[in-house]
Amino acid sequence: MIDRERIAEFIDEYRVRLALGLGIVLVLLLFVFFAGLISNASSRDDQRRVDEEKALLSVSPEELFLPEEPFPLPGIQQFRTTPKVWSADEAKLWYNTPDTEMLDGVREPARRQIDDLLESVP
Repeated sequence: MIDRERIAEFIDEYRVRLALGLGIVLVLLLFVFFAGLISNASSRDDQRRVDEEKALLSVSPEELFLPEEPFPLPGIQQFRTTPKVWSADEAKLWYNTPDTEMLDGVREPARRQIDDLLESVP
């Protein structure tokens, strides 16, 4: 454990060295502080210069050319009219009645997923 008497003796014995060391540390801290102030001031100058360059290169909104609205959309079909009833040829083209083989092909993976799900439930 640290003893007060030993600390007091240490301070009395090395008073000059301690004062010199603390003075050096204080001078170093002041040097770092002033170096930071100087670099901060120079970075402000740099930032101000960059801002001025950006202002020179920027285009004001009044100078921009904006085309008239709405923009034309050539070659795009935006909507189509669909008949309420299909003709027999269209129905034959787009719809085919599922047979048992097609349904079995869909039914088996679905049944497997359901069985796996039910088996995993505690």
